Amino acid sequence: MFRWGVLSTAKIGREQLLPAIVDSENGVLSAIASRDLSKAKALGERFGARHAFGSY
Repeated sequence: MFRWGVLSTAKIGREQLLPAIVDSENGVLSAIASRDLSKAKALGERFGARHAFGSY
């Protein structure tokens, strides 16, 4: 099992990377970070991240 941490809430992550992680059989989204904590929390809730951070 791979635990992923993503350091962005940019479009490429929202539309390509995060859906691929969620759909994979051996990956889980562990954390997401953004300069804006509210964006990290929102995207984390959407994709099931265990942690959200407002800085890198």
